Amino acid sequence: MTRAGSLNTYLLYSGIAFALVLRFEFMGQGFTKFIGILNCSAICLILLSFCADMFGDGRGLF
Repeated sequence: MTRAGSLNTYLLYSGIAFALVLRFEFMGQGFTKFIGILNCSAICLILLSFCADMFGDGRGLF
């Protein structure tokens, strides 16, 4: 559950999990690239959520 001005917890924890999984070096190149894309998309969604809080009309994106 989120309140006004807070970040979606699923988005936050998924970004942290993808960043931690990306630290493993024994993964294949394709899987590492896939996790990197997921990590970048989670960061972009977090930034989009922050911008919507700052410049939006008060309705959250998520």
